[in-house]
Amino acid sequence: MKDGGVDRFPLLRLPENVKLLIVKHMDLHDAFKLSFLSKRAMHLLQQRNLRENYVEVKVTSSICIEGQCWIWDPPTCIRYEIKFPEYDNRKHFLDSKNLNPRCQIFSSGTNYEICPAFKIKRGGYGFEDYLNHCLTLTKAQNVDILTFQREVQNLEEFRRIIPKIWKLKILDMFPDNSIQDVLRLFVPNVLQIDREYANIEHHLISNLDRVMTAFPWNLTLDNLLSMNARDIEMTVDQFSAIDLNRFLKLWMKGSNRRLKHLELKIRNSPKLEKGRIWKGIKYEVQPDKLMRYFRYARTATNGGFDIKRKDGTLAIINTDEHTFFNIITNNKHQILYVVMYVALLFTHSTLTY
Repeated sequence: MKDGGVDRFPLLRLPENVKLLIVKHMDLHDAFKLSFLSKRAMHLLQQRNLRENYVEVKVTSSICIEGQCWIWDPPTCIRYEIKFPEYDNRKHFLDSKNLNPRCQIFSSGTNYEICPAFKIKRGGYGFEDYLNHCLTLTKAQNVDILTFQREVQNLEEFRRIIPKIWKLKILDMFPDNSIQDVLRLFVPNVLQIDREYANIEHHLISNLDRVMTAFPWNLTLDNLLSMNARDIEMTVDQFSAIDLNRFLKLWMKGSNRRLKHLELKIRNSPKLEKGRIWKGIKYEVQPDKLMRYFRYARTATNGGFDIKRKDGTLAIINTDEHTFFNIITNNKHQILYVVMYVALLFTHSTLTY
């Protein structure tokens, strides 16, 4: 196969059972190329029951559609990258047809293989058509990840093409004056922001599944108490032992009820004294040889300090001698190994005993 085409062979004119047999024994990366020839070819490849791991759209110096799909028989997985070199922040890119993107396929089965890049030539196809092709091919419902590093012209039209996403990533080079428009138009389940944004607190009170930030944010106790996400991972400028103590007491009384996992990386706080963190809190120390595994946090802990909320939910707290402060909460009705299911995690400056 060359440049997305094939040597002349009347594959689509063959009887249905013969076509299916040929496609079933075709290398998955070759079959993926074949799907761009026509709608009939795409529907033929769908008979192989491709399954999607993820579909991601990246807006950098170009626009890229990236995805991963697999089949069971034989066990094969491919990752593809479809890049549009025509994109140079032109206002009318999203309306352009007859785009000829460059595709790179990475195949893994019995052997890992990087297939030669090829140019897709599909008359009348624009960005929206290529994206829908990838979604339809793997029976995906929506784009999983939308990543912004550069601005996209005609953001409203971009929102129409990608109406629903699972995860939104805003990278460190993205312009500050465009973040608000992106967060207004796209409502994800998971939000990741890798650059400083002054008004971030206004977007953290919604019912997000997960929030991740990589810049040192001046987090306050009120900010933390107002968040309604289940999973929070943040780098913060400082957070005192007194605020940790207050947060634990309020959690024990029933605050942040949706929270399952919290991780704070505190950069500039002084050493946090154990006496201040635990003042007025009843806890039970567990032996280090006791190992407990938590499915939600995908982690195991040894020993720890146990505290309980008024509804019976247990929190397991672990620290090390350097920068780790770990809290995992467990609903008493969801037992996994020796403990239960939900998770709440802190990471911070060194504790002093």
